[in-house]
Amino acid sequence: MQRLTDQYGNIIAYDDEGMTAYLTLQRRTEDMPYDLSELKDILRNANVKHGVDDDALIAMLLEEKYGVPTVVAKGKLPEDGKDGYFEFLFNTNVVAHPKQNEDGSVDYKDVCIYETVQKDQKVCVYHKFTGGTAGYSVTGQILMPKKGRDLPPIKGANLRMSEDGMEYFSNIEGKIEYKNGRIEISNVLEIQGDVDLTTGNIDYRGDVVIKGAVRSGMSVKVGGTLTVNGIVEGADLSSEKGILLRSGVVGGNDCHITCEGDVVGKFIESARVFAKGQIKCNYLLNSDVTGRAGVVVEGRKACIIGGRTRSFTFVKTNNLGNDADVPTWVHVGVDTGFFSRLSELQNMKEELETKIQVYEERVHTEFDAPDYDDMVAELCKTVDFKVEVAAKITEMRETLSQAKDTFITVFGTAYPNSVVQIDNITSSLTRKADHVTFRIRENMIKTFTI
Repeated sequence: MQRLTDQYGNIIAYDDEGMTAYLTLQRRTEDMPYDLSELKDILRNANVKHGVDDDALIAMLLEEKYGVPTVVAKGKLPEDGKDGYFEFLFNTNVVAHPKQNEDGSVDYKDVCIYETVQKDQKVCVYHKFTGGTAGYSVTGQILMPKKGRDLPPIKGANLRMSEDGMEYFSNIEGKIEYKNGRIEISNVLEIQGDVDLTTGNIDYRGDVVIKGAVRSGMSVKVGGTLTVNGIVEGADLSSEKGILLRSGVVGGNDCHITCEGDVVGKFIESARVFAKGQIKCNYLLNSDVTGRAGVVVEGRKACIIGGRTRSFTFVKTNNLGNDADVPTWVHVGVDTGFFSRLSELQNMKEELETKIQVYEERVHTEFDAPDYDDMVAELCKTVDFKVEVAAKITEMRETLSQAKDTFITVFGTAYPNSVVQIDNITSSLTRKADHVTFRIRENMIKTFTI
């Protein structure tokens, strides 16, 4: 503590750090009272220049505080600058928690195990370091702050930075995570184990790789390709591109698989599968499968046993049925129901076009009609429905073009009690046939040796 005494005996003291000053005022004769300016002069003469508290000095005068040390000035400590930091606009620490329903129950199939972002979505903002604010002592010494430090730009995959380096955006739609100091954005989602109640159902726009199995009761829906390394049980799978089942399917008659592309698997057992592309596997057992672009069951012991197998183009297999004469049905091409449906859609399209014409005439002439807004809404609805019908007609016509030269080929043995159908014509096998192809000739199914 430093102490100074002026000519009137007033004591001015401040601590060694110079952050607090005290004034002990001595009484003068009655005809010589102090005023505020005098008190400030006393402090100034004692080198107290900053942080003077006028209110404290006025209180001393009003209360006639004499002989009492009073705090009359305070310094200000410096405020250190802050380091630069990244503000992440996504959850960087995803913890798998099941969804709680409104009724209080818990949906263990709805579990979030990853964060997703859209293309061009802002994912991170950088906040630059600050220089801090200087402080001062009561004697006027400037106290310098410690400056913050800047951070280098963050790195990552499928990530771009704004020109000023302050914002980061995703280049793709996909899964995002922050690990090892990097932002990783990928359109491939990897599930390291099984898809079960611990992961919940999967609904992802990109590619998905499941290292384990897909357990019964679960659902996997992907916008890209789907790869499953383990067994698929009684689950629902769908893909907008393609599905690879490395270990096959044991569906228990409760597995449903749909795919816009090809489905390739080791085997398919007791499942329902639909693919707009081809279905390829080592064997089909008691399943209901449709591969619009073809079904190929190949391998040394490849076979189709039981169930129903359909394709608009062809089916190839080593064996069809077995020695136990298990009923096995294979159909290629289209049937009369297909043409009936196509005709219905064409008639529906014509009716919709007529309806649209009527609505358009009313919409352009009856502006004051009380139901005008309803007419506009109905016109839009009808146009949308016509577009859907037209798309379905186009799809069915493409199917017809695929089904021009359909066939069923059995490289090994076709067993009795197997049924082959091409378009509307059906033939039941009553005896074994080896190395054969079935085709339509002269409006009959004929057998050709290969």
